[in-house]
Amino acid sequence: MEKYLTVGTKEINTDLFMPIQNSAKTIKPTGGLWLTKYNENFPNYNEWVDYLTSHPHLLFFKGNDFFVKPASLVILKENTKIYYLNDLESLCYLKKYYPFNNFFSYAKLAQDYDGIFVDYFALSLIDSNNWQSFGVKTLILFNLDAINYYYPAEVNIEENPNYYEAFYQINIDNTPKKVTYSNYYQLICQISQYLKKKYPNVNLQNKQELIIDALKDHQIEPNEETIKKLVRGISIQL
Repeated sequence: MEKYLTVGTKEINTDLFMPIQNSAKTIKPTGGLWLTKYNENFPNYNEWVDYLTSHPHLLFFKGNDFFVKPASLVILKENTKIYYLNDLESLCYLKKYYPFNNFFSYAKLAQDYDGIFVDYFALSLIDSNNWQSFGVKTLILFNLDAINYYYPAEVNIEENPNYYEAFYQINIDNTPKKVTYSNYYQLICQISQYLKKKYPNVNLQNKQELIIDALKDHQIEPNEETIKKLVRGISIQL
């Protein structure tokens, strides 16, 4: 299974993870876990880190320390289902079967796939202006359950006075870790599965009263904070 690097965190957990959502203003979605391929034959090269160091102003938006960036090396499960978006045919398929605002819906795609691999370079040959915002080949992971394990890592950046790009080194811990699931995430999964079984023919999007009944059925006293999180989380999952 291929390995991927995400830059910005050494901890992968459901508290930091935002479900994938479409944007009406750009072809890039919000949420998900964003990664780039990691090649063990070139352990100190990464496409996204290269992009960051050649556009150093972006480094100021990626954590407090300009020269040290937390990261994680991610290993996916064997049965992970990834959609490869790499040509006009694959793009037309998404627009036809997962339509959204003359484009396609990442949120709908997330119901059938664990993630999407966007081949920026191949798509730029079709429409360079639209896809320019991606900058690099990118895997957007919709589902943290697709992660087998990950290694905390760190990107150490050094200034290079004789060149416009900085030097960097990717240091990876030796101890693998599993994704941490919060109690709210587990509750969202539990209640959403319960609702789908109990009301198979009902549109459950934002059905607050059904969620409250489901909590009571599980002997959980509903409160405003719990209901708000469940309504948002379950609406996205369903």
